[in-house]
Amino acid sequence: MKLRLTLPKELKLAIPNNINLTEICAWLCVVFSGFYLYGTPIISPVYISFFTVLAVVIFGLFTGDKCSFNKVYISALMPIVYIGITQPLLFHLEVLGQCIAFAYFILTVYLLNNFDNRKIVKISEHFLCFSTILFAIDTYLRVHSALHGANLISSFYAFKGGSIMWNDTNGLGLQVVVMFFLALYLDIIQPKKSYKVYQLILFIVTILSFSRMSIVAIVVFWIIFKQARKLFSLKNIILMLSFGLAFLLLQNCFTSLNLFEGRSLDSKFYVISKTIDYIKNADLSSILFGVGLANTKSVLGYWPGHNYFSMYFVGSGLIGFLVVSSLLFYISIKTRFKALIIILPILFNGFSVYIMYNAFFFSSLAIIYLIERNLSQKNENLYLEPVLLKPSCCHAELVSASVQLLDSETSSG
Repeated sequence: MKLRLTLPKELKLAIPNNINLTEICAWLCVVFSGFYLYGTPIISPVYISFFTVLAVVIFGLFTGDKCSFNKVYISALMPIVYIGITQPLLFHLEVLGQCIAFAYFILTVYLLNNFDNRKIVKISEHFLCFSTILFAIDTYLRVHSALHGANLISSFYAFKGGSIMWNDTNGLGLQVVVMFFLALYLDIIQPKKSYKVYQLILFIVTILSFSRMSIVAIVVFWIIFKQARKLFSLKNIILMLSFGLAFLLLQNCFTSLNLFEGRSLDSKFYVISKTIDYIKNADLSSILFGVGLANTKSVLGYWPGHNYFSMYFVGSGLIGFLVVSSLLFYISIKTRFKALIIILPILFNGFSVYIMYNAFFFSSLAIIYLIERNLSQKNENLYLEPVLLKPSCCHAELVSASVQLLDSETSSG
């Protein structure tokens, strides 16, 4: 029996007999793209969903399904091919995780390629809801553990450990930043109160993560994207001063906290200095092709992940760094630079945590890419398009259509 990955005209998840296989795979692929687990023998659900969906897609292709080609696949395949050729430890967890992250972009685009924006946004909303619940559970367990002395570190670092998803809350902060700006993007193109609620909850989670780079990223880029024309208005100045005051007060809410301890900051400067030493002493081949993503600790020391730019440059070389940069640049162009709403905050976070390892980042980019592509094609099924049209434009088009209709009636009469 032939397995078809066809798409019905209507999404009818309420009736089991009408559930479409592609929609199930798309939902699993997107919603679980941020479901990581740390410190357990259980494989992270993000990888289970990826390989399950990939197996279904491959099986469907072998049983006769036609694969609709998309040029964006090539841009995402290039880093995978490069890593496969140049990395000496291809099946190392860090290297394999990097390939899966790029493949996640391709898989998400493939599964959602024929969806209209109504379905894409609905899946995105499920993605936001599911991720927010995960973050809330993780935050509660981590803060509860720190407050009750389960973590003996006598500083705010006690609140950065104990995550069920990451070994450090910098990873959690990175994930929250992606979801925050995905919610902001959806709120800009189709304003809803629920998106604003998500942003508020996610910002609170970010503060409780004590990931200082993520907190700054959300505040700074939210103001830039939301209030770009009024950046230095009285309202925004008061907002930034209030945030600074709240940040200082938060420091004093817990005993023996010092939010400005230098260990994390020192590690960032340490990685930069080690990178400069590496550039001075490395041979041309290492500069061009890197030492391998799995070997960066031997060059940069214990904290290579505290600077994505150094880690990826040293690990994959100048060519690898340019290949990945070209992918992000290509996605930015294809989305009319709308994808920068996620890319720029994440690159900013790259000075604190390794950013290219994460499937949820590329899954979110795929969502923005597809929504913007559909909007540019002016598909008749897009329900987002009227919101983006200016009232004056709509009024002018209606008047023009009315005049044409009257003219045709007059000539026929």
